[in-house]
Amino acid sequence: MNEYLDGPDREFVYVQGYGFTDGPRKPDMNSMIRAYSNALGCTLIAFLALQNFVPLVVVMLMRMGNPAIRIYNNQFIASSDTIEVISIWSSLICYCLPILLLCAFLHLGAHTVFPRRLPRAGEALPAAGLVLASSVIGSMVAMLLSALLALVNLHPTGPGLPEADNVRSLMLAAASSALMPAIFEELLFRGAILQSLRRFGEPFALFCSTLLFALLHRNLVQFPNAFITGMLLGFLALRTGTLLVPMLCHFINNLVPLLLNFFLVGLPEESVSRAYIGLNVVYLVAGVVGALYLLRTRPQFFTPLHRDVPRAERRKLSAFFGSVPLLAVVVLLVVQIILNLF
Repeated sequence: MNEYLDGPDREFVYVQGYGFTDGPRKPDMNSMIRAYSNALGCTLIAFLALQNFVPLVVVMLMRMGNPAIRIYNNQFIASSDTIEVISIWSSLICYCLPILLLCAFLHLGAHTVFPRRLPRAGEALPAAGLVLASSVIGSMVAMLLSALLALVNLHPTGPGLPEADNVRSLMLAAASSALMPAIFEELLFRGAILQSLRRFGEPFALFCSTLLFALLHRNLVQFPNAFITGMLLGFLALRTGTLLVPMLCHFINNLVPLLLNFFLVGLPEESVSRAYIGLNVVYLVAGVVGALYLLRTRPQFFTPLHRDVPRAERRKLSAFFGSVPLLAVVVLLVVQIILNLF
């Protein structure tokens, strides 16, 4: 009897009137991953749906005070400043609601989604240098990929930088294209998604959150940069224990091109090209200096994340991307990326 009760593979609980009965079954990891994947897939479906109709709702509300705003052929006709305001409000709504929805699905607390320990300058500034350097590498990969696709007459396109001709326009563009993504993309991908998946392994969580982040850019111009830089931003979130570091790095990475584009308006194309080449050199130098500084002051900073054996990792990835809602999201995003080539 004792041997039966003490067996390694089963647990028994004494219930008065019934004796010893099977204890509650512990959910296996793959089942838990599928549950998380279902919640995340539903959240991303809501996110994509919001991106389709929220800007229209924002425009309709803004037209009450500014009838000059027009909608023609699914395009908003308004001043560049008004377009940026529409983008800011739309981003605020489109990101906040899915983040709250995912937190409700997975019972995530504020500290889990937004670990906010104040970073030290000795880790934030070197990290920013690393991210800037990674963006150069990502851009080079994107250029190489575009050149290869051009050989078969495929030409991926991506959004351009907003053009600002005065300080007010620059501030609105910075809020729309630098500040909002730095806050809300980090809260969603390096916050809610990455932090909630850490229980299944940090490399697994980092890869899944980064791949979804890159896919949601929906074009091959931005995908390589988003994947490489997103991987580093996620690694920084894990290593520093705070979301403020990747937020700062993301903001700087998006802001600098806006500022450079603003100050180079009207200059000859050759001068603009030289300025961007010089900026890339500065980025790479900043990355090398940042890496050397961290290696000297925090030797364990670049220690590889602990991972399971390859077979276990493959099972986790299969369970995660095999759920119907998330698989539908991935297929939809891949189709959009393919359509962008034509």
